[in-house]
Amino acid sequence: MNIRPAQPTDAPEIPRLTGVIGYSTSPEVVVGRRDRPLSSVFSENLRPRRSNRLSNLNLAPMNPPIKWLLSLILAALASAGPLVAEPHKTYPAIDDTSSVEPGGDRVIRLAVDLKASPLEVWRTLTTAEGWRSYAVAFARMEMKVGGVIETSYNPAAKPGDPDNIRNEIVAYIPGRMLAIRCVQAPRDFKHKQEFFATSTVFELLPVEGGKTRMQLTAVGYRPGEAYDELFKSFRWGNAYTLEKLRALFDPPPPGQGRESSTSTKW
Repeated sequence: MNIRPAQPTDAPEIPRLTGVIGYSTSPEVVVGRRDRPLSSVFSENLRPRRSNRLSNLNLAPMNPPIKWLLSLILAALASAGPLVAEPHKTYPAIDDTSSVEPGGDRVIRLAVDLKASPLEVWRTLTTAEGWRSYAVAFARMEMKVGGVIETSYNPAAKPGDPDNIRNEIVAYIPGRMLAIRCVQAPRDFKHKQEFFATSTVFELLPVEGGKTRMQLTAVGYRPGEAYDELFKSFRWGNAYTLEKLRALFDPPPPGQGRESSTSTKW
C-alpha cells in the first residue's frame, strides 16, 4: 500500500515511500494490545477450584538458581501494567497496538474498521484496479504465491521500471489473509536490504453489519539504527494507508477530508 502524503514541515529526513513502503513523523512507540482483565475471563466459581488444584500439587523443592530466576520473572509480571490498545496519534480511526518482542524486535500492528464486506476489501487488496483506486498511480499484479504486486506513484511508470515497488506474495488465504514482502524498492530508498528482511500481513475479519475489520501486522524490525528509521517510517505510513482505505469505503463530506492538507508527490 503505497501513498506518500505531504511531509510536515517539522518532519525529519525520511525515506521516499509510504504505506507498506512508507515513512513516519511520529517517533514514539506504543507498546500494548487490546485485552480484558483476568477477572472478566475467570468466573468467581472457577477460582476456588484452581486454588485447590494448585494446593494439592506436590512440588519438588527448587534449587536456588531456578528459584531466583522464577522470582525475577514473577516480579517483572507483577510490575507490568495492563496492555491497552490506543488510537493512532495522527489517525484516531486506526487502532495502534504496535509492540516490542522480548528479543527486541518490533512489531507494527494496526487495525481499522471498514464499511465494506470482506469480499469488497479482498478485491481491493488483490487486484491492480483495487490498488489504483486509492493507493498508487500504476499497479499490476499476479495473484498467486510467488506472484508480484508491482506499483509506482508515477502515472507514467511501466512494468519493469527500476524505481517501481515490487512486493512478492508470500502466502494467502482467499478472502482472509495476504502476506507480502518487498523485493524491490526505488533506487534512492534507504536501508533496502534491511527492509527486504521484513514482512507484512493483512488479515480480514467480518464484523457486525456487513463490515470488515482489517489488521495489518508488519514483522522483522530488528534492533539497530536502520530498523529504527524503518519502524518509524512504516508505522506512520501504514496508518496513513489504512486511513486512505477507510476513506475509500466511507468518504468524508466534501471539504472535510484530509486531501485538503495532503498531496501526492512523485
